[in-house]
Amino acid sequence: GIPERTTGSFNLGAMLGTKAGLLKAAEEGDPDAMVKVGDAYYHGSKDFPMERGYASLWFERAAEAGNPEGMFRFAEILRWGEGRLQNVREAETWYRRAAELGHSKARTWLIHAYETGDGTAKNPAEATRHVLSQGRAPAVRMTGLWIAAAVALTGLAILFWRG
Repeated sequence: GIPERTTGSFNLGAMLGTKAGLLKAAEEGDPDAMVKVGDAYYHGSKDFPMERGYASLWFERAAEAGNPEGMFRFAEILRWGEGRLQNVREAETWYRRAAELGHSKARTWLIHAYETGDGTAKNPAEATRHVLSQGRAPAVRMTGLWIAAAVALTGLAILFWRG
């Protein structure tokens, strides 16, 4: 869902997405506007040049203001070193904070990282804790390769069973 606004004032320009309105709302402390400004600088548009350094600064401000999407986006910036020096340890901290606030992509990354050691020490117990904290079993994605493998194994089982 949409993060609840915790600070800032109602701003029609921010709601409509104009550059001046978004910047005003972000500068006044609206964490959602900070994320939008960061996103605009990250991807670039007719109003915002692509500037990963500015994107990093706005995502960091949103993260520090307690916005889970800002935390996740800032973690991504840190993980990949875009617009800022790479810092995987600090990225893990921001992924964890976002996950604790219910950000599903951050939690998914943490589960992957703790299972594989991608960017952090392998920690299966911590991966399991994040899976269980979701309150449900993780989704199983059946890609074409997995489906083909399942069909092949089923076929082999039938052949083996028939003798």
